[in-house]
Amino acid sequence: MHKNKIRSYFRNSSKTSIFLLLILTLLVCDSSSGISLAQRNTVEKKPESPDKECIIKSLAFFNEVSRKEAMNISKQYNVAIDHFYIENCSMLRKTRGLGAPNPPVKNEDELLSLLGGIHSHTKIAGLIDVLLDRINKKQRPDFSANRKLFFYENRPAFHALVLIGPNAAHAAIKKIGSEPDKEKRYYISLLLWRLLGKKFALLYLDDAQKKVESDSTLSDKMKAVYKSRYSNVNDELKKMKDKKRVEN
Repeated sequence: MHKNKIRSYFRNSSKTSIFLLLILTLLVCDSSSGISLAQRNTVEKKPESPDKECIIKSLAFFNEVSRKEAMNISKQYNVAIDHFYIENCSMLRKTRGLGAPNPPVKNEDELLSLLGGIHSHTKIAGLIDVLLDRINKKQRPDFSANRKLFFYENRPAFHALVLIGPNAAHAAIKKIGSEPDKEKRYYISLLLWRLLGKKFALLYLDDAQKKVESDSTLSDKMKAVYKSRYSNVNDELKKMKDKKRVEN
């Protein structure tokens, strides 16, 4: 009788073990298929089109958000544009070597056009003109943060012109004669000092004044006005330090 009980126990245990083993096998298979499906979905998933990823908003949109949100959005756009530019330039450099496919990218022509457009002379010229018109605009107090957002001379447009570099300086030199606002001319002189240094800024100014003198489209009266404004900037520059300030 004891033997029968022992046999029955082992028979039932074997069935239970087989049943548990089958369940475990099914679970493993199901898990593996799930992982495989997830991996396949990851591989097959197509990236979203650019219009769904990031759309740069207009000034109207910036007016709808808080000051802090606008600051964050501005930083995000700058980072995204820099990342796009650096990454694609790096990729194009890598495909320049011997044995590289030609063209190295399927739509390289379109990419090159876009990269060129980012630094297009016509686009930059329009932007510089807008910034120069606001060069003396002072930064608004930032009440949403404990510290102020940093700008050169506490002026956002001036700051942007410094970041643009020499192109902004040469456009500013051309604008001096037609700029009636004395404060704006002062910040133009400061911009020239930062970007070109005192010595070269004075040389460029001298050359600009000579061009005004020889410009047949200007009347004698306008020439006198222009020369006076150039002299004003020239005097401001002479008061500044000889050493060019190095910007990071």
